[in-house]
Amino acid sequence: MVALATDSRSINNVPGRRMHHSRFGILEIRMVALSLAPLPLNMYWTNLVRPMKFWFPVLVLFAANLASAQTNSDEEAVRALPKAFSAAWAEHNGHKLAGIMAEDVDFVTVRGVWLQGRGNFEKYHTRILSQRFRDSTNIPLEIRVRFLRPREAVVHWSWVIEGEKGADGLPQPKRFGIMTMVTKKTDKGWKVIVAQNTNGGPSVAEADDLDLPIRLPKAAP
Repeated sequence: MVALATDSRSINNVPGRRMHHSRFGILEIRMVALSLAPLPLNMYWTNLVRPMKFWFPVLVLFAANLASAQTNSDEEAVRALPKAFSAAWAEHNGHKLAGIMAEDVDFVTVRGVWLQGRGNFEKYHTRILSQRFRDSTNIPLEIRVRFLRPREAVVHWSWVIEGEKGADGLPQPKRFGIMTMVTKKTDKGWKVIVAQNTNGGPSVAEADDLDLPIRLPKAAP
């Protein structure tokens, strides 16, 4: 508790006084220590325990809703990565495609080419998108997201490519595949830090009766 006294007579009667002179007169600040007597049990219940019993569930519910909102927002952002990949591919823009990759990304193509770093990723995809894939599209079919940590998630998504040309310039049949992306939330949004792309192949009889998260369509013979 802080007591202010501006009357010099009252100040002189206070033992242990501390006086401060200024142009406005004498100001004394006294710190008074208060002793707190124990509260009766019924007052503890009324003033402390009962309000806590009311507010605790409210706070828990608020925190749960906040976490859920953050998770939903992050999942939407992660799900948008394959769509952004597809949009940049449709524009045949290697630079834009590289924009969703982390600076130190590790990306393995369907042909087993391991691209390290965003610069190599951009250079490689700028080349193929101006050559055999210059008229192609890469469309996401199904997307599955799994969070490893609040700021890290794995994305599996199936795709279909159409409009590809062979080395001889002849049109190639459409093909299906699955890409796996490990993503991380950064100060610039969600970025791909590791990715593995895989071509679909002939159907596997051993998996026909399994409940697969994503099942690729059967390619036309």
